[in-house]
Amino acid sequence: MTDDPFLDREVGRRRVRVVTAWVAGAAVVGTGATALALASADQAAAQQTTTPVQQSGDDGTSDDDGVVAPTAPQDGVQQPAAPPAPSFGGGSGHASSGGS
Repeated sequence: MTDDPFLDREVGRRRVRVVTAWVAGAAVVGTGATALALASADQAAAQQTTTPVQQSGDDGTSDDDGVVAPTAPQDGVQQPAAPPAPSFGGGSGHASSGGS
């Protein structure tokens, strides 16, 4: 019994098409699930209520000479330490890969 090389080629092509279709389908399902999860998280975040500002018991009679001390942020957001320093010297101001 001899094997037909053309039949083997056709069977191989069919297998590749089936596997490619499965991979593409899985990618579409995964992308859709990720988009749905992100949309749900965004909607949940948008529906959260904000915390009302609490008034302190300060009646304004303390002797602090008008100085307000900075406090640490309550939500974990921090101000940057300082902006980056300007660049001086030669160069074009553009990044380079070093190639010629």
